[in-house]
Amino acid sequence: MMVRLLQALHWLLSLLEWTLVLRAVLSWFQVTPVMAQLYRITVTFTEPVVAPVRKLLMRYYPAALAPLDFSLLGAMLLLELIRILL
Repeated sequence: MMVRLLQALHWLLSLLEWTLVLRAVLSWFQVTPVMAQLYRITVTFTEPVVAPVRKLLMRYYPAALAPLDFSLLGAMLLLELIRILL
């Protein structure tokens, strides 16, 4: 039972990481209606993980000092760390 729960959690973390990658890639391209809808879905799914990381990063590196948003990278590193610890 516990093994299946850990496998499901591992799968969910992998899905979330790939959704973060998709969100980053979609942000690089010109917006079409279909891409905009897909981007909104990825933001809805990933924002609960990205927002706390962004808040933590902004505390130590204000937007004026770091114009690039590294919160997606931080969220991916955090998810990978959790997956390794499982």
